[in-house]
Amino acid sequence: MILADKIIQLRKKNGWSQEELGEQLGVSRQAVSKWESMQSVPDINKIIAMAQVFGVSTDYLLKDEMETPERAEHSQEQTEDISKRVVKMEEANEYLSAVKDASGGIGAGLFLFCVSPVLAAILYAVGADRGALVGTIIQILILTAAVIVFILSISRLMKFSYLKKGTFETEYGVDGMVRELMKKYEQTRLLRIIIGAAICFTSVIPLMICSLLTADNDLLIAVGGGIMLIMIGAGVYLLVQTCVMWKGFKKLL
Repeated sequence: MILADKIIQLRKKNGWSQEELGEQLGVSRQAVSKWESMQSVPDINKIIAMAQVFGVSTDYLLKDEMETPERAEHSQEQTEDISKRVVKMEEANEYLSAVKDASGGIGAGLFLFCVSPVLAAILYAVGADRGALVGTIIQILILTAAVIVFILSISRLMKFSYLKKGTFETEYGVDGMVRELMKKYEQTRLLRIIIGAAICFTSVIPLMICSLLTADNDLLIAVGGGIMLIMIGAGVYLLVQTCVMWKGFKKLL
């Protein structure tokens, strides 16, 4: 009996669909379907994982002449090692690309959150009650946009939620690639952190200057406050975007 037939037989014996077996092995239903239809052959890591899932020996799966399943005995340590998902180079690059996009989106969402009161404050200073109403509406719209951008950015990383410490290992070459990217990003990371922190710490200066120029001009003070919030938003964007990127690198190591 060939490997494809053994996979079909053992899968049906356990009452699993192709999708359910794929979930246990960390592959798609299409991959299982290709194995069973002999369009492709699982690699050695998947064969070892299948042996563990089905509770048979790898010899039984690999040797066509063996017709009777041979039960396999595994220690707890072996079981945990086999169950780990192997992250390949293509998958690692896809994850890092998603992290890059998500980091910008998360930073942009927090930036919008920080600057949302700016127009409201200026319109209130210009138009009193009517300006306050219009400004509040604009602020709500900006906050809504911030939440949407933030959620969409987080959702880009949800498909990689299986990347939890101890549940996966990387293919040969992935570790070196990630460390090389981290080395190249190190100076950019340090510069962004310094600039982001500096912007946040100095953001109060425009408001102080406007307050010193006049204590009675609400519009000028509102503008000073607005500049302060924009600076805070820019600083937060740089800090958050950089930290998310760095955490993404660390997650693969």
